[in-house]
Amino acid sequence: MNNQIKQKDYYDFQLQLEFGKRGEEAVINHLSKKEETVDIADLSEHKEFQALGIDAQWIYENPRTNVIYSTFFDVKTDFNVHKTDKLFIETISTDKNKGCMLTTKAEEFMYFDPILGKLYRVPIFPLREWYNKYGRSKEIKEVVNKNYISEGFLMSLEELRDLFCVEAEDMSPLEGIDLTEQ
Repeated sequence: MNNQIKQKDYYDFQLQLEFGKRGEEAVINHLSKKEETVDIADLSEHKEFQALGIDAQWIYENPRTNVIYSTFFDVKTDFNVHKTDKLFIETISTDKNKGCMLTTKAEEFMYFDPILGKLYRVPIFPLREWYNKYGRSKEIKEVVNKNYISEGFLMSLEELRDLFCVEAEDMSPLEGIDLTEQ
């Protein structure tokens, strides 16, 4: 694994795969250390869950009510949110089919900003409902890699906070990220 990853390489497919895996590991590790965590299952290597767009399951207890909750989630490692204050929401995947926001069976996206060490828990079903009613008018953005093009839209952190009560949660940034090549 390359320990010193340069930001200019973000759209190289192999590096994106590495970033995504490192992001998944960081989020799972972060959640596993939270006081309210009862259990966490890394499902990212299970083909059945991969096909459903699910990376892990988090079981946690609400400390005020002592009620146990469970959520299946998909980790998105976003290397631009620290610059734009916007998250990229994919609507068309690499094979021109519906993108993860429209197909995943996960309940939440865990968007991870690996530069600033921020985690954003975005509820998928309300986001999908909002998109079907209002979001189709959003400007479409393309993410171009050597091997494919994905499409989606940018949604500001302010919009996410106002619409879905999404707040940033602090966690450790990823190490070995070189921002000097911006």
